[in-house]
Amino acid sequence: MPSISVLFALKGYDKVFPEVEALLSRPYRPIRTFETVDLKNDTNLYDQQDAFYVPYAGFKNVLRPRPNFSVFLKKENATW
Repeated sequence: MPSISVLFALKGYDKVFPEVEALLSRPYRPIRTFETVDLKNDTNLYDQQDAFYVPYAGFKNVLRPRPNFSVFLKKENATW
């Protein structure tokens, strides 16, 4: 599995801990990603102290107020 690439709208609330990234890279595979906002679009401005995930300026390619997330499935016969 490729390494987990992460962009965050809210720097203080969003993080992937190294332990979680290591866990997901072994016996799990991503099966679905839900992208509700295009985080590469730097015209969307977020209040970094507000966890509503709604930009206060920009609103480019924002589908709904929530973070992007992925669902992972444990691989069959996976061992720890």
